[in-house]
Order: sequence, then C-alpha cells, then structure tokens
Amino acid sequence: MPISDLQNQVLRCIATNRDAKSYLAGATVLHRSSNSPRYSQDIDLFHDVAESVALCAEKDATTLLSAGFSLEWLLRTPTFYRAVLTIDNQQMKIE
Repeated sequence: MPISDLQNQVLRCIATNRDAKSYLAGATVLHRSSNSPRYSQDIDLFHDVAESVALCAEKDATTLLSAGFSLEWLLRTPTFYRAVLTIDNQQMKIE
C-alpha cells in the first residue's frame, strides 16, 4: 500500500477504533497498489451512521494524543471533522 510512514503510524494507532460502520476510503484506498504513482495527502475515514462521526473523531483524537501526536481541529461539524496531526516535525490531515 503506498502510504507514508506517518500515515502508517496513524492508521496503526487508530485501527482498534474501527468497526464495520467505520472504514477507510478515498485516495488511500484507491491508490493502494504498491506500484501506484500517487500517494494520498490525507486519511479519509467514513461512517455509515452520521451520529458515529463525532464519537469516532473524538475517540481517534484521544487515541492519537495519547500516542504523542499533536492535534489541531480545522473543522468540526455534526457530520464532518478535519484535523492536522503533527509528530516529529511531520504533519498530515485526517478527515
């Protein structure tokens, strides 16, 4: 899967927070082939139930903060959350 080391670290941190109604989508999945010419710039997480968005975003934030990441919320609505994660002078977005 053509993901950066930082994306890999984030995905491993929040893996236990996923369930059948919470899944990875977007360019990270579309370009998962090891020979893909494109890497995703962020991680896109989706939920089948709108009420799960805030609960999962907050749980992921707590998990990532506990793992040593800094987190800055850029957007928080009932159905969409976006944050910038920072660790070891590396940054990425998670939505």
